[in-house]
Amino acid sequence: MKIPSSHRSVCSLLISGFLAVCVGCGEPIYHAVDYQRPSLDIKWSEPSDSSRYEWPLKRQNYIVTKPPPMAYLTSFSEKFSFDNVYEEPLVPWDDLPLGDEAKAFLAEIYDPLPTQLETSLTIDPNEMTGDQAFDLSLDGKRLVLLRNTQLVLYNTETNKRIGSMPLPGDWSSAPPHAVRFCGRSKDFLVASTKQICRISGKDGQISSQVDGCNASIVRWDITPNDDAMVLLSDEGKIYLGHPDLTYFSPANVEDRTYTDVAITEDASHAIAVSESSGAYFSHILNTKDHRVTEFHTIDAEVVHKAIRVVGGLNADAWLDQATWVVALERNKEGSDEKENYLDLRWGYWRPHLAVSCTRDEKTNWFLTVGMRIINDQAQWILFDFGPKSRNHSVAIPLQEKPRRMVASRNGGLVVLLDSAGLHLHPRRAWRSPRRIDIPELGYAVVRTADVKQIELLYEALGRQKRWSAGKCPSELQDYLLSFASELWRSLDRKGDEISEQDKRVLQSLVQWREEGSVLSKTVSGYRHAMDAWEARGNGMSDSVSQGGWKTFEESNRKAQADLKAAVESDNPPSLALLQLTQVSLDLDGDLTAVDPLARRFVELYPDNLRIAGCLGIKLLPQWHGAPGDVVSFFTAHSKLYEGKHSDIVYALMAGRLSRHLYNDSALDWKSFDISRMMSGITEYDRQNWPVEYDMWYAKECLSRLATREQNEQMLRYLMKSVAVFPVVDKNTFWYTRDTVSVPKQIFDDVLARENKSP
Repeated sequence: MKIPSSHRSVCSLLISGFLAVCVGCGEPIYHAVDYQRPSLDIKWSEPSDSSRYEWPLKRQNYIVTKPPPMAYLTSFSEKFSFDNVYEEPLVPWDDLPLGDEAKAFLAEIYDPLPTQLETSLTIDPNEMTGDQAFDLSLDGKRLVLLRNTQLVLYNTETNKRIGSMPLPGDWSSAPPHAVRFCGRSKDFLVASTKQICRISGKDGQISSQVDGCNASIVRWDITPNDDAMVLLSDEGKIYLGHPDLTYFSPANVEDRTYTDVAITEDASHAIAVSESSGAYFSHILNTKDHRVTEFHTIDAEVVHKAIRVVGGLNADAWLDQATWVVALERNKEGSDEKENYLDLRWGYWRPHLAVSCTRDEKTNWFLTVGMRIINDQAQWILFDFGPKSRNHSVAIPLQEKPRRMVASRNGGLVVLLDSAGLHLHPRRAWRSPRRIDIPELGYAVVRTADVKQIELLYEALGRQKRWSAGKCPSELQDYLLSFASELWRSLDRKGDEISEQDKRVLQSLVQWREEGSVLSKTVSGYRHAMDAWEARGNGMSDSVSQGGWKTFEESNRKAQADLKAAVESDNPPSLALLQLTQVSLDLDGDLTAVDPLARRFVELYPDNLRIAGCLGIKLLPQWHGAPGDVVSFFTAHSKLYEGKHSDIVYALMAGRLSRHLYNDSALDWKSFDISRMMSGITEYDRQNWPVEYDMWYAKECLSRLATREQNEQMLRYLMKSVAVFPVVDKNTFWYTRDTVSVPKQIFDDVLARENKSP
């Protein structure tokens, strides 16, 4: 943005002290903390468009105002009110003939998040022979208990006891104490210290047996495919074998005392933890034919603290009660061959127990029991954690730390054993404040090849005022239309390899555009805009090829034509207005030209902040702005709103745009209003907004500018709400000293005060 020359000359005055220029009702646009210099005789050039607004520009210690670069900021006579946006009543959509996919989408967005576990069945602990005397089938439909020398079976769908049967064979030498389902089969494995027997689920007879460990079992994992198992005895010895008991033997590993062991679901290796003189050491046991072929001690200091391990499909985990360490699968560089690598997951909810769950039999997540600090107290919680995405579900409080946990394969039923008994808890996995299933369910709607469902769902969302997942209704509409655009783009590229179903979906989208509805024009325009940026790439301008610039121009012109047609309607989608603004700026960078679009966007969708984010980027010094512009801009935009919502907008925009400020933007950093940021964050917390990346960037601002007490307030909020630090891209890291060390000290202080062991 170019600054009028008169303002540049004023700004260049090298005068110490501050000047506060007042506008409107005598309200100062900048509250100085230094002494007030006598007023100076300054001649202002009158702005040509609208009255002067609160637009401070800093040069050294001199503050002046200048005309707003975006006139829409001064064009509204009343402020907008959006307090308690998560409590707005839902407007019914029962009159709309929505399909199952659209209903599932709405349920994910608007169904209340759980605050406690539902309990379908509780069993007295005296009904079982110890902590290892129960198991849950992979499908979660059957629960088996071991009571002395009887097997007791429950139907978990009806919560009824099916019946019991005496164990076959002779168990007089030692009572049985452990039972497991054999993967997906209906057989059971039952163990005492002296023997292990496989019992057929068809006739209840022993099909095979071997000698036991001469010790009690404290950990027993069997792969889902019923092709490998690993045991840990209370003497600290590891045993490997096949669940059909054709092979079972102590693992040929170093003479150590092990505290935990797990096996990966493909049976390729086991993970073991040993203890020596109070130190923990983690080992990888490569296995083949149920024998250890290689033994590795992991040379990573962080996993030496791990005392629990979990094996999975494409991710394993070490739980050191302070951080996650995960082994993830990836393709080797330049090859389709897979390899594992270790990665660290810092966070604020300390994991203690975990089981591997999956929906698609390709990737797994961990259903986790952990501890968090809330209201300065330690609290046991249950939550889902995605090791690769770093996503997590809402935290569900637990009365105490369970001694053992098992779960169904899809995480839809969890069984917890504590001092009060065995508890069955049906649940919906991945219920998150961020509603992370929105994309999957959104794509399911557009994949129906019924564009009418897109329009009906768009209408249902448009009736609402309630926010969800940190987004207002029009943002959720934007997402729905963007899903249709992205699907259209992906299907376009399949060429002759496209399936018949995908061909029907693509044809429905093309025909929809030919019919000329406003939504279809928006979807098509957004598609072309995404094509433009894919051709350009996200690098610096000098990294773009000539062909890339040509496609960028051509695709943006196509997008502009579609989007202009869409915004000519009486009530254009917010995505059409937003993307037309973005495309126009990409093509000619004229902020003045897009001001009417911004004005109309705010008029129609005042709760949607995406237009402010779009314009704010262009006001950065590296684009069209001058130092001070971007902070002044989002300050002005936040003051379009009343009450605490204004401070929330300020904090969100500060976080969203400050990530693009470089270290040489000292004038911008000095302009942040820390008190407004803290007010916005406090209200954000009170209304239980989900923690998004913007809040993390706001934290980064505070770490630079706020007092230690203000930083600690922000960190306490994050400790309550965040299981694991998010990641935006490979160059974004949150591991500053305060982010890790201060919460750790808070955590340790609470545990010490409550005299609790981690």
